[in-house]
Amino acid sequence: RTRRQTRAADERLRAWGEWTARAIRGEGGYIRSLAGDLTGLGCGGSTNPDANGMPDGIFDTDRAVQQLTDRQRDAVEMEYLHSDLLQEQRARRLGVAVKAYEKLLSRARLKIFQALYVPSGGACSRLLNRRCEKSG
Repeated sequence: RTRRQTRAADERLRAWGEWTARAIRGEGGYIRSLAGDLTGLGCGGSTNPDANGMPDGIFDTDRAVQQLTDRQRDAVEMEYLHSDLLQEQRARRLGVAVKAYEKLLSRARLKIFQALYVPSGGACSRLLNRRCEKSG
C-alpha cells in the first residue's frame, strides 16, 4: 500500500512542481495550457477564489506542501522544482546525505498522501497521523 501512496503523492507533486516552476518563470501561456490538460484529466479547473486561477488539484497539493515541516518542504521543493539536478546535488544543496534526503522525501510524500486522500477523523486518518508524527 505504501508504494501506491508514494506513487499517488509523487504524481500530484510532479504536477504541482511543473505548475509552480512555470509560474515562477512567468510562462503564462503554458500554465493556461496545463490548466486545460488537468481539467481534461479531472483534476483541473479552479473553483476556489483564493487559488488565483490555479487548478484545484494543484491548489490542494500546494496547501498540503505548506503543511510540511520546513525541512520536508525544502526537500519537496528541491525535488520537484529542481529536477534538472541529480539527486546527490539536491541533497548536497540541502546540506544532507542522500539517505537523509530520501527519508525526508518519503515522510513528506506520506504526509502529502494523507492530506490529499485520507478523510480526516477516521480511524485510518488517526493511524496515519500517529505514524507521521513519529516519523517527523
